[in-house]
Amino acid sequence: MEKIIILLLIVVILLLLSDKMPITLSKKRAPRPKATPIPKTAPSTSVMGESRFVPPTKVATTAIPLTEKEQQDKIRQKELLEQWKSAEAVFIYMPLHNFNVVSKFKDYIDNIMIVNETFKCEVESLIGLDDSNKQITFIITSGGEFDKHIQYINLDFAVQYVRGIFSVIGIDKVKVLRVEGLDLAFNNKEQLVKKAIFDLKEWIDEFSSRNK
Repeated sequence: MEKIIILLLIVVILLLLSDKMPITLSKKRAPRPKATPIPKTAPSTSVMGESRFVPPTKVATTAIPLTEKEQQDKIRQKELLEQWKSAEAVFIYMPLHNFNVVSKFKDYIDNIMIVNETFKCEVESLIGLDDSNKQITFIITSGGEFDKHIQYINLDFAVQYVRGIFSVIGIDKVKVLRVEGLDLAFNNKEQLVKKAIFDLKEWIDEFSSRNK
């Protein structure tokens, strides 16, 4: 019995001593990754040990000749551009098509909007090269009333396009004459047309008197 008690005391003493002893846990070191050898390449062109970049050889391009139809289109475009540049006043009349200008007018604009001819590009802006004194009169007809009806005000693309595109080439004198509401049942179409003709004649007289 005494041997058992003595043995237990020895175990307790050992446990108490083990709490006071610092224990260091050593982690197993992960093996270092093997370095992948860099494949040898062809020696670079260098002078005195300094690398020198050799640009690739430029490939010569051959211009494709224009077809007969393309040559005719180019001649016609030049004629339209010269006609536009020589004009002092321009009258444009068109109906409204799906809230915007007609496609033929857009096609015409694409033939006179030529960089370094009617406008040029700067770093952060476009500079108009056309005659700033040129007067544009834009007459547009529509079935609805686009400057009055709340539903259509934000769809008034045609007038915005005309004003915007001409401002790019340096023309801010744009007179807009609207003949609208022609398809509305409560409007008298004949009276609207008569008023439009009167307004147009009045504007022509005013414009002519100022440019005598």
